[in-house]
Amino acid sequence: MASTIFESESGTLRSRRSNARPRRKFATGSRLREATRSFAPAYRWLCSHPIVRNRIAPWLDGVPIHDFSPTGRGLGPEDGLKRLEREGRIEGATVLIMGVGRGPEVGSYWLDRGASHVVGVDLFAYPNDWSVLRTEAAVRGTNADFALTDGSRLAVRDASVDLVFSQSVLEHVLDLDSFLAESARVLGENGRFYAYFGPLWRSYGGPHVGALAYDHLLVGDDAYLEAARQVGGGWEHWLEEGLFNRLRFDDYIDKLSQHFEIERLGVVASTAGQEYRARDPHTWGRLKRDNDERDLLTNLVSVIAKPRATR
Repeated sequence: MASTIFESESGTLRSRRSNARPRRKFATGSRLREATRSFAPAYRWLCSHPIVRNRIAPWLDGVPIHDFSPTGRGLGPEDGLKRLEREGRIEGATVLIMGVGRGPEVGSYWLDRGASHVVGVDLFAYPNDWSVLRTEAAVRGTNADFALTDGSRLAVRDASVDLVFSQSVLEHVLDLDSFLAESARVLGENGRFYAYFGPLWRSYGGPHVGALAYDHLLVGDDAYLEAARQVGGGWEHWLEEGLFNRLRFDDYIDKLSQHFEIERLGVVASTAGQEYRARDPHTWGRLKRDNDERDLLTNLVSVIAKPRATR
């Protein structure tokens, strides 16, 4: 494959503000985690059956969902990667990571799976981390490039990418139409788009501040921002910059469908949201006046899609 997919490699990165022992030897620690992981696909399969899913999540009735998990078990980002890996879509592939950040998963997601060229773009620049990743990739015989961009105007050639990936990004993209259009443009005919995103804005802790539950839907923006500052954690800065698009579940599906054919749609429910609904039915009634339960109780979304035939 070509050593670079960028139309131009000129330019400089700009940085934006960026001990007690167990008594018995049960299956504990790594053995227990491995056992749990091996059960996860069966758990997801069972929960995804329409009869079971409709009993657990009637608020998703009518949505063409392939995968559903009430807790996230069996439907994390790596589950989608394993599916793509089984289909032979990662080894030897050119992968574009939209919203790569510092790149903590570049090694385990892509280098370990044999991608031949990894390209990461982000709204913020992390030159030191990217330099380390370039070196690591080169040692393992993989090309790695990084660039600063918001994803709506990619300096990448048409149909030059095998897989576009994003994790915990779509909920922050303000111009999602341009972001998706560019993702579709750079994908080859047999390429795939894989996005794992959330929590959605209207779900429990939608602005990524779980301690404030649904307060972002119950109080004004200024009051909520001040409360988020009190909680801390860094997401208050994203609120200050307005980096949440506030889209609804159906908005995402509509926009994705304009640019892609969705092959696999997965939903992770908000367990905290369901507990909140049971604990405080009065406030839940207030929330439902202006919000659909589909938005209030959808935590995370997983989408694997292919470009539309006519582009």
